[in-house]
Amino acid sequence: MKMSGKFYDSLAKFLLNIRKLEEINENHITLVSDHVKPRVAKIGYALRKKGFQVTLLLDKSNKKEIFNSDFKFYDRIFYFSSKEEVYSKCLLDRPLVYHIFSEAQVKPWSEYLIQNKYRLGKVVYDQYDVYRDFVSCKKDEFTNREQYCMENADGLCCRMFETQYLKQKYHYKFMGKRILFFDYCWNKYKEDNRQDERAHCLKFIYGGRLIPINSSDLRAKIEWEGFKYIAEIVQKNKDYFIVVPSHLCEGKAFRSYRNLKLKNPHFVIKEPMTFKKLVRYESKMDYGIDCVEFQTRIDEYDSKFRNKINLKEKMKFYATNKYFDYLDAGVMPIYGRQGELFGNYLARFGGAVRCSLEEMPDKMNELRTNRDINKKKACKAREVFAIENQIGRLIAFYKEI
Repeated sequence: MKMSGKFYDSLAKFLLNIRKLEEINENHITLVSDHVKPRVAKIGYALRKKGFQVTLLLDKSNKKEIFNSDFKFYDRIFYFSSKEEVYSKCLLDRPLVYHIFSEAQVKPWSEYLIQNKYRLGKVVYDQYDVYRDFVSCKKDEFTNREQYCMENADGLCCRMFETQYLKQKYHYKFMGKRILFFDYCWNKYKEDNRQDERAHCLKFIYGGRLIPINSSDLRAKIEWEGFKYIAEIVQKNKDYFIVVPSHLCEGKAFRSYRNLKLKNPHFVIKEPMTFKKLVRYESKMDYGIDCVEFQTRIDEYDSKFRNKINLKEKMKFYATNKYFDYLDAGVMPIYGRQGELFGNYLARFGGAVRCSLEEMPDKMNELRTNRDINKKKACKAREVFAIENQIGRLIAFYKEI
């Protein structure tokens, strides 16, 4: 039976009176999320390993996502369908903090919880991607919610550098403290070190989403040009470029990719894989690819995106979970976007190698010579960026705010 907003308002008032007598449970964290992204699961898992009790409140419409996990990340899971319901369920406990995970299109419930933080307790806000200028240049309801949540949360847990952009350009004033806390590595999966028939060749892997060529998303054509270029380079060098897409490469929208596969035996498209299987497969590769845009054409690309998104700044401030997937597999990520903060940061710890598309032809011999060294560096960086080795920073942050 579906409960009304009035019911949950009444329940919230009742719970508020009860919880006044309760003390904060310092060993309890409540996670509230739209989706079960790897970030949510990793943080839940690492907190439990440190002895915390973890409750997850998940948007009911994404309930099926909870079954995609292969480790135990949470002690309890509840579902919600409205802002009133999630608020009342937040009141069932008095955790150390409520850690809210939001998508770029911020839902009303995120704003509602932060508006009521004085009744709830400490609230940490964690937005997967920044919306303003990086998803849309229009100022709309999502922009307003994003600004309110970021400026008014007790703490901001940042998975990338994008909040720096909002502070610099739009002078956002963050009421709470901020922590830079990436998605990090599981550091749990076994590598598959068996050699295959391409063992003597360099093997480049791209694991992630492909944008349909006929999509209205302008990035589709830009990225397609990059994929073709990499395929051409590896063919000339008798190496391999393997793509493991997030979804099946079917239909007219992906015909160009399939045709390239038929024409070029050094360009391989696999079927989507579960994460566990993907890591084992990727562990047989040499380098992981993320950047597929020509950096000498960024001004041209940026002009095409004008009034849609700020492409140049997005490339500078963004971060991606893909790099940590590669490191989990013991594969060295390649980065190369202009002014990219994320790749530069990982490179400081031996967790990435610079090689833009333009540099690739001249760097093939260097990449080949150093592949064993780079694989060892990637495995060492995986330890540094393991979520279990980083979670202490987040726990300290929870206690400081």
